[in-house]
Amino acid sequence: MSTLFTINACKTFGCRNLGLASSEDYSWPDYKLGYPALHCRACGSYPPLFDEQQFRDWLSVHLSTYAIEKGHFCPVCYGTDMICYGHNPQGSQPIQCRNCKKVWTPKKYQKEITHPQAIETVQLFI
Repeated sequence: MSTLFTINACKTFGCRNLGLASSEDYSWPDYKLGYPALHCRACGSYPPLFDEQQFRDWLSVHLSTYAIEKGHFCPVCYGTDMICYGHNPQGSQPIQCRNCKKVWTPKKYQKEITHPQAIETVQLFI
């Protein structure tokens, strides 16, 4: 199963293994720093090892919560093809996903991004 994110990889800018999930330069788990880490012999870094299943579960909960609050995509199937219904008496707008037919009302739905009226600048005195 391919994943959207590669989290157990070297994260050092300039390393030849940057973002690579598998390399001959990796040795893991390494507990030199007191936690399970991935040792990259190419650059000498020790990025921490993460449990990918726990990360996927956390990301799924986070994305579902974001979808329910903002309404940009479906909280169940993450689809973006939606039907917007009329406004209810509270002023919010129910949305239905065209893929899985889930209906929900986002808490802070914004159809378009609102731009600020003016951008304030402050002078820096040194």
